[in-house]
Amino acid sequence: MKEIFMVSYNFFNSFFEGKFRQNQTITPRRLSGGDIHEVFSFAVGDESYVIKVNQNMPEDVFLKEADGLKALRETGVVNVPRVLEVDEWEGTQYLLLEYISKGAGMKASFGSELARMHRASNERFGWHSDNYIGSLEQLNPFTATWAEFFVESRLIPCVQKLRDNGSLGSGETRVFASLESRIEYLFPSEQPALLHGDLWSGNALVDERGSTWLIDPAVYFGHREMDLGMMRLFGGFSQDVFEAYSGEYPLEGGFEERVKLAQLYPILVHAVLFGGHYIAEARGIAKRYA
Repeated sequence: MKEIFMVSYNFFNSFFEGKFRQNQTITPRRLSGGDIHEVFSFAVGDESYVIKVNQNMPEDVFLKEADGLKALRETGVVNVPRVLEVDEWEGTQYLLLEYISKGAGMKASFGSELARMHRASNERFGWHSDNYIGSLEQLNPFTATWAEFFVESRLIPCVQKLRDNGSLGSGETRVFASLESRIEYLFPSEQPALLHGDLWSGNALVDERGSTWLIDPAVYFGHREMDLGMMRLFGGFSQDVFEAYSGEYPLEGGFEERVKLAQLYPILVHAVLFGGHYIAEARGIAKRYA
C-alpha cells in the first residue's frame, strides 16, 4: 500500500504542476471507499475536485466509467457528478470529477428519481460496449431478451470463472445450468431499463441537502429489479426509498420472492473477486431457484 501511495503522490506533484500551474501548495485528501482506484479530493482556489487514479487497471476503465456517468446524467432525473476530464498523465490514468460535499440523511425522493431513471429504455438489453463492475470485466452485447442476456452475459461468464479457478465442481455447475433453463419463467417480462448496475449504498452519495448522487456505475440496459436487488445488499437504503420507488413505478408482484435471484449476479461477482462465503451464497441462491 505504501508503494501505491508513493506512486499517487508522485503523480500529484507532476499533475498539479503541469495541469493547474498554481503558485500554491495543493494538498490532496484521500477519500474513503476507493477499493480499486485511489480517490482524492483537492481544491484549486475556490474550486474543489475529485480525482480517481489507477495504474493497474485496463487503460479504458475510466473511459467506460465516464461513459456510464454521462449516460445517467443525461436522463436529467438523477444527480450525477460532472465528468470534467478523463485522460492519462505520465502513465497514470485519471478521472477528474465535480466534487460533492457529503452530508447525511438520504431523502426518500431518491426512490422516485431512480424509478424515473429506470423508465429510460432501449430496444434491446445490453450496452454499446463492455465495461467493468468493480475490477471485473462486464459483458454487454445487445440481446433481444432479458433471459438470454442474463444467462449468456451474467451467469455463464461468472460460473465459468469460478469453475476455472476451482471454486465450483462439475456437480455444482450443473445446478447453475438447471437455473439457466428456468430464468425466462422467473423474471417478469419488462422492457429494458437504464441501470446503474452496481447500486450498493457506497455508490449513492448524500450531499449536505440530503440529495443523492450516483457514482461508480456499471451501466447497461437490463431488468430494473437488478438495481433494486443490489440495493438490498450491504444495507444503506431505507424502506421510505423503496416505497417512493413503488409509488412512481410499481414492481410486478412477487418481487420479495425474487429478490435473491436479482442479487445472484453481484454475489457471483463478489465470489469471483473475493471468494470465501460468497461462493456458498451463490450456490445457495442457484439451488433455491433451480
